[in-house]
Amino acid sequence: MTESMTESNAPVVGAVSGVGGASPANESSPALKTSPGMTGTGKRIYLLSTGYVPVREELLENGVKLIQKKITVDEARQILSQGFTSAVGHESTANFLTRLLGIDVPVNRIQVSLSLGDIAVGFVLKTRLPEGKVLTDEEIAQVPFYLVLTQVSAFEG
Repeated sequence: MTESMTESNAPVVGAVSGVGGASPANESSPALKTSPGMTGTGKRIYLLSTGYVPVREELLENGVKLIQKKITVDEARQILSQGFTSAVGHESTANFLTRLLGIDVPVNRIQVSLSLGDIAVGFVLKTRLPEGKVLTDEEIAQVPFYLVLTQVSAFEG
């Protein structure tokens, strides 16, 4: 995989070319439909270790719409194979996601704020961990989880 830097100096894995196009996932998922800013115009794909999606504060004045959809491991792999910025801050989570997805997920403890057209693949544990608990590689493999895709769009209303 190649690595480059984004405007926020966060490493990007692969070549970010946008999410548009005619892949099967794009045709079947409303959260993946092409929008004008997602065809290679600098919109980003993020991998998060949370389902919470932070949005740029200035966008909230006019409102934003978050479209979320639970996705499979194969769908996540397809989306991330286009290139992504990792915002996975714990080594055990990055190791688990690397094994799960079959792609390199670097540890990258950064703060992310999404812009219009950006998407995020979130890794969400189905249980709340005790405060301060950092899971080992073995422990994280035992915790139930799901993957969620989020797209940020302009609020219409």
